[in-house]
Parts: sequence; C-alpha cells; structure tokens
Amino acid sequence: MRGIFAMPVTPHFPISHQWVREIKRWRRGMVVGIYFRIPDSEMVWVGRYNKPHQWMTAAQAAAHVMSQTTMTGVQAVIPRRIVPAEILRVRRLPQLVGWRHYPDAHGKCPRACECCQKGQSGSRKIREKYGQTSA
Repeated sequence: MRGIFAMPVTPHFPISHQWVREIKRWRRGMVVGIYFRIPDSEMVWVGRYNKPHQWMTAAQAAAHVMSQTTMTGVQAVIPRRIVPAEILRVRRLPQLVGWRHYPDAHGKCPRACECCQKGQSGSRKIREKYGQTSA
C-alpha cells in the first residue's frame, strides 16, 4: 500500500503516538510528530496494520479508530503527499512511547529463533533466555 501512513490524533497520547517505538527499532536519531489536517471528506484507507484496510472518508476513519475496543495497531493511509499548507506543527516526542515488536506484545515471549532475531539489538540475550542459542 502506497501513501502516507498516519494515525488520527486521539485523546490518548500513547495511542496516537504508538508507532514511535516501532520506528525507533529501524531508524536512528530523533523521531518527531508531524501534525497535519486533511479535509474530513478526503478518502483514506484505515485498518489494523496486519489486516485488510477499508476505504472511507477521513472523518469516518477517525470515528472508526475511536470506536475500536483496542486502538493499538490501527493506522490510516493517505494515498497522496501532504502539502505544506496542511501541516499544523512539528513536535518532539518522547522516544519510548508505544509498542516495540507488535501491539499487545507486552508480557508475551518473543520469537527467539535466530532468523526472527537476526540483526536485532539484544538478540543474543533473547535467544539465551528462551533456550535457542546460535550454533
């Protein structure tokens, strides 16, 4: 899916900024929030990151996100670039907000195989802890 991956701003700061920690896994440096507004009638894709997305207006997408029992992993995809006039502000964000491996991973054992952990920070400790060391 091509476009701008975004999350509607909700009253829950950790939900609106849940992707920060996931992005930090793959990118070095400071992650900032870019807040923008698109017309309510604009069509976007919305859904959970690993499920099929639905085509709906931006206003419907925001309502859809707010109606979910669990909002973690939900995203909107805007199929165009954001023009400078739509940008409201750029903000420094706390760098440890959100989930790291996948939504609701907290408290679950990570996949410890070498293939899943290859190149990840702390992978040796994970393999040792869960009994799968490399040969």
